[in-house]
Order: sequence, then C-alpha cells, then structure tokens
Amino acid sequence: MKWERPRWNKWTKIVQYGLYAFILIYALFGLDWEKDHPVAKFRDYLISSFKSVFTPLPPPESMRKTEDKAKKD
Repeated sequence: MKWERPRWNKWTKIVQYGLYAFILIYALFGLDWEKDHPVAKFRDYLISSFKSVFTPLPPPESMRKTEDKAKKD
C-alpha cells in the first residue's frame, strides 16, 4: 500500500513527541508564571537543584589555609 510508509510514520511520531516535550519544558521553565501557580513550588525546587548541581564546590580546608596564608603575605 502506498500510504503506509514506516520510515515517515516513525519520524513523524519522533518529531511530534519532541515538540510535546519542548512545549512542556518551556511551559514549566520559560514562561513567567504567577507565584501562586501550582507548578511554582516544583519549578523553584527543580531550578534550585539544577543550580546546586552545576555550582562548584568550595575548596577543602587544607586549600583554604594555604590561600589565606598567601593572602596575608
């Protein structure tokens, strides 16, 4: 049958699901929701957890002591 195109159907579904995911992620993180919106707490939690993952850790105590000595000299 001419209308059955497995490759076309497969990529059409992939594009559709990709757009659904993009719209959902944009709605959660990109739009400026009101603070009383039900998603606001979840959004703030996710944003703070992402920020905590990508922020550098403070140097260990031994490194701080050597930095402090270098600043004093």
